[in-house]
Order: sequence, then structure tokens, then C-alpha cells
Amino acid sequence: PSIAITQNCPPSPVSPSGLLTYTGSIRNAGSITLNNLVVTNDRSGATPVLTLATLAPGASATFTGSYNAPASGDATSTSTVRATSLCSVAVTNSASSTCPILSLPGIAITKACPPQPVTAGGTLVFSGTVTNTGNITLTNVFVVNNQPAANTPVLGPITLAPGSGAN
Repeated sequence: PSIAITQNCPPSPVSPSGLLTYTGSIRNAGSITLNNLVVTNDRSGATPVLTLATLAPGASATFTGSYNAPASGDATSTSTVRATSLCSVAVTNSASSTCPILSLPGIAITKACPPQPVTAGGTLVFSGTVTNTGNITLTNVFVVNNQPAANTPVLGPITLAPGSGAN
């Protein structure tokens, strides 16, 4: 007995935390019929993505499953097929895929002068906001200013979730 399995990423990358739908196939690569075939995926949970009572030699079947993509990084998952031969010989095989996640980092910053003019030699106190305009969390965000010297720290390091900001 022998069983082959493939697993494929979706044709287009998904957004962080979006639903990632993968596909795959199994094929009886042996010379005897296989029984009680079950395909599971380590990211899809305990529910099988495919079950078949039998699969003849040379025959194949396809499966589709899905899970929520991680918030950052690529998504790796493994599908495993298990079956038995007519003589109760266990057969198993696995296939993995690493799917890209569509990450669109973005950041915006504003800077505002005080409402009243500052007298010569006085201290100019400005305000501003830094905002994460992307779809992934930004870490180690620093804000610096060119006064009183180049790269004067103003804020940071901070972490900004998508859509969040700091003053």
C-alpha cells in the first residue's frame, strides 16, 4: 500500500488574520485498494477535511480546507492522510505548504506647532500623532525630531496595532 498527498496555497495571498483556503489531493499510489481514508490539517482543527470509505489503486480525490491566517509572517500548515489496506496495514503521508500573507505596512505622522507664536529664545512645544495605516502590527516605532539636535528622541519605542496611533 502507498498513498501520495499534495497541498497547495490559494492563488492569491490573503490578508493577515483573513481566511486562508488551501486545496490538495490524495492519490492511491499503491497496487491495492485503501480503506477508511481521513485527511486532517494541523491548522484546521480536529474536523477532517476529507473522508473516503475506499480509494482504488491509481484513483485520486481532492480536498479543500481553511483556517485563519496569522496576523504576521507566512502561514505554514501540514495536511496528513491516514488509511488502511485490506489487510489492516496502516498507511500515512503528509504534505506541507507555506503560504504568503499579504502584509501592507504603513505609517503616517503629523506635527503641529503651538497655537500662539513663541517668543525669540522661548521653548517651542509642538504636538503630533503617529498612526499605523497598514494592516499589520508595527513594532519598535520611534519618532525623532531634528531640533534641538538631529535625531532627538520624541517617542518610542512603541508598538502600534493596525489603525492605532499615539500622540
